[in-house]
Amino acid sequence: MDPISTTAVSTAIGGLLKPATDAAGARVLAALKALVRRMPGARAEEANLKALEAGEAVDPSSLAAVLVRSAGEDPGFAAELRVWLDEANAVLVSDNVSNVNEGSVNGPLVQGRDFSGPMNF
Repeated sequence: MDPISTTAVSTAIGGLLKPATDAAGARVLAALKALVRRMPGARAEEANLKALEAGEAVDPSSLAAVLVRSAGEDPGFAAELRVWLDEANAVLVSDNVSNVNEGSVNGPLVQGRDFSGPMNF
């Protein structure tokens, strides 16, 4: 079985922490929180877990490194992390579109996906 990539885990965590995370992303993020709680040595990651729970900034790279290191020490945890990573990647590369505007707009605002043809305002 291929080793779990820290970069892949970090990318998935970072993608799920964006403000525009939809319901599926929120579900996978909740699964990440549960995974961090069950991680061997979870007490050492209490600060990251508290930040995740509070919706505060988490460094995806450092959290990913700890998760991957724990996976290397515990085959059961590695299997759980692999399942989570597959679910996260499925959500992150899905065809879902989430358009969010968090500011004032002066003029036209176009949000969507796969536009074709001319647009006139």
